[in-house]
Amino acid sequence: MPRRPKQIREFLGLCSWHKAFTPHFSNIAAPLYHPTKKWDLEEQHAFDQLKTCLTHAPVLALSKEDAALDLYTDASDDGLGAELSQRLSDGTYQVLTYASRILRPPEKNYSATKKECLSLVWACERLRIYLSHPFQVFTDHAALGWIQTKKELKGRLARWAIQLQEYC
Repeated sequence: MPRRPKQIREFLGLCSWHKAFTPHFSNIAAPLYHPTKKWDLEEQHAFDQLKTCLTHAPVLALSKEDAALDLYTDASDDGLGAELSQRLSDGTYQVLTYASRILRPPEKNYSATKKECLSLVWACERLRIYLSHPFQVFTDHAALGWIQTKKELKGRLARWAIQLQEYC
């Protein structure tokens, strides 16, 4: 069990290699990114969860040419997450990959709409290799739909809208 900051960093480095196979990786690992804190139950729980994720086989599928793609994105006060799934002709779903990251300090101040939009833009960039085929986006933030129809976007939202046009 890692106790010193260097050992924790090494453990997180190992886990980071496998984060595409770990749903909610950034949320699980978040307590371990603050090594100046005293190791308590929260850190122990995060460590145990990551260990479990590393020792169990992932349930990811290989991409199929004829399958429809679904991108699920979400943002919280602490991080961003995405899941890319494929919808097979028999109606079943298979997860292709997961992606997550913690929010940077300035991003934590974004409104909920901006965080959700950031989550979508980040996921599209991160999963670009998969998204050359048409895909559907699913998000729990209904207000994101207006970004496609609003005429006068400014600043960050305008830049993000331009980035997202590549995938339309």
